[in-house]
Amino acid sequence: MKLVTYLHVSRCLEPCGGVGRHANNLVRRLAGEKGVEQTLLCSTQYVGADGLMPGNFPLSDLPRATIPMNELPFERVIRLAGMPALDRFGPKADWYYSPMETPLPVRRGVASACTVHDIAAFETNLPWSDTPGHHRIRRTWGFWMPKVLRHVDRILTVSQYSKERMVTLLGADPDRIHVVGNGVDRVFFDRGAALAGQAEKRDEIVVLGGLRYKKGADHVLEVAAELARRGSPLRIVVIGQNEQAYVDRAGAHPNVEIYYMLPDAEVVERMAHARAVMLLSLYEGFGIPPLEGMALGTPAVVSDIASLPEVVGDAGLVVDPASTGEIVDRLEVLRTDSALYADLVAKGREHVKAYSWEACFARLLEVLR
Repeated sequence: MKLVTYLHVSRCLEPCGGVGRHANNLVRRLAGEKGVEQTLLCSTQYVGADGLMPGNFPLSDLPRATIPMNELPFERVIRLAGMPALDRFGPKADWYYSPMETPLPVRRGVASACTVHDIAAFETNLPWSDTPGHHRIRRTWGFWMPKVLRHVDRILTVSQYSKERMVTLLGADPDRIHVVGNGVDRVFFDRGAALAGQAEKRDEIVVLGGLRYKKGADHVLEVAAELARRGSPLRIVVIGQNEQAYVDRAGAHPNVEIYYMLPDAEVVERMAHARAVMLLSLYEGFGIPPLEGMALGTPAVVSDIASLPEVVGDAGLVVDPASTGEIVDRLEVLRTDSALYADLVAKGREHVKAYSWEACFARLLEVLR
């Protein structure tokens, strides 16, 4: 099978978010699959004068073809105009595939598969749904997303929730949507197995993803305030991209530590020794950090919103992110009830086994073959 994979390199540069990790893991596995001949297609802006790509692009060693235009304007052109056909730039292929959202215009005779991670742009009941920015995004996505649903041969997504929302909000054909899923990097499984339940737990609650409005930053700070009011020794450790307004507000909470970026190895260790991993997001198409915590033997506390209940199942604690008192009660129980804690750790370790990149890759191959 000859395959051209169209990438937004900007989203794959490490450290990256969930979309980039999805792309990097599945594209790397495609490159190593027997019988698959893959070429990356990406913007020429990422190729240096020496012919090399950025050092933090983990797929830089793979065969590639380039588009003679910068990434963002080219993506705007194909979203608005539906042209030029991508198969003008890469070698002849059986499939054009993208692990991220794009129309993938190709000429007849070439099959295409595109990954839609979520359709938050079309949700009307989110806290920000009536803001000018969201209206603008909805108009933009409303122009090109129907083209994807009509013309791309296979629609891939990462959760059953995202599939159902595409069917409900956009009238998509459920038979054309395939849930590939997301996985947990091997380092989390390996470190979790090495610790084998022997990790000394600190009174830390790790929030991975930063202090941002859509990540539930207001609720995180409210939890911090309530922990302090009760005299709890629990501290909140935030890792990731942060919005400055929340960083400023966090200064009033001595039990909150903020890190923009940490080395991967340090992130793993902080999560492994934390009392819990907490994700109070207001919307997620998937949400990988709770599963990473489970792989390390650290329970997860997540919002009862969007895909998160699906992702953690009954192996995590699902809460209303606005119910600050209830959340703090749950966190305190995790600190004091060793039997419950051990039960959640065991459930989490078993639950996360289903979320390997190998399993995701097998589902992807099934769709493409």
